[in-house]
Formats: sequence, structure tokens, C-alpha cells
Amino acid sequence: MLNFSLKTIKETLITGAMLLTPLALMYSLKIGYINAQASPEMPYGIWGSVIINGKPAPDGTEVTASINGTQITSIKTIAGGIYTLTIPADNPTTKQKEGGVKGDIVSYNINGTKTSLNSFWKSKFSDQVNLSE
Repeated sequence: MLNFSLKTIKETLITGAMLLTPLALMYSLKIGYINAQASPEMPYGIWGSVIINGKPAPDGTEVTASINGTQITSIKTIAGGIYTLTIPADNPTTKQKEGGVKGDIVSYNINGTKTSLNSFWKSKFSDQVNLSE
């Protein structure tokens, strides 16, 4: 048979509440902080081939992606002139341009030379963009 006094139960409840209240407060503040932050968007993926003078670009040819004149990312081609780029989303909490937002025009350079091909930045998309010089 259990023998609990009303005083023991009351002390247990008060002690439990004293321990749980700060934890609950910390949890709610953390959730509020997370929800207040801007949700990051998924990046835009680009892949394709690079052709220079009618032939696949040699290994190590540099491909860069820029938005509004700001270089965002670059990579070097691999065998057969193949490349892949991941263009991140822009961070809206900074003044710098670190990535794209829906509708931004992405321009491409091959070894520093601007190509005539552009694409529109789109979150969660991957497009084939074959570049030539």
C-alpha cells in the first residue's frame, strides 16, 4: 500500500514545476528564435558541357556563375568538358550578394570570357546549361 501525504505530493509537484519551467521557457525561446529567422532557400543546380572551338573543353577549364555582375561560384571542368555548379540562395539578412533569388539572371564565364547564355535562378531546380566559347 502506498503511503503518500498531501505535503509530500505538493512538494514533489512544486519541485517538478521548478525544474520544468526553465526548460519549457528555454525551449519556447529557441522555437521562437528559429521561427523568426529567415528560412533558407534551396540552391539552384547547373550542369552541362563546355565547348571551346567546337571541341570539349580541356580538364580544368574554369566556369563561373555571376548574378548582377557579382561572381557567386566557380568550378573547373572534368573529363569531356563536363561541369556542375551549385548556386546558393542569397542571404536576405546581409547587404552582400552571396546567391540568387527567384528571377535573378545568372550569367556564365568560361576562363573569364562571358558567354552569351544566361539562365534564371530558381530554388530547388537543376538545369542543363551547355556553354560554348
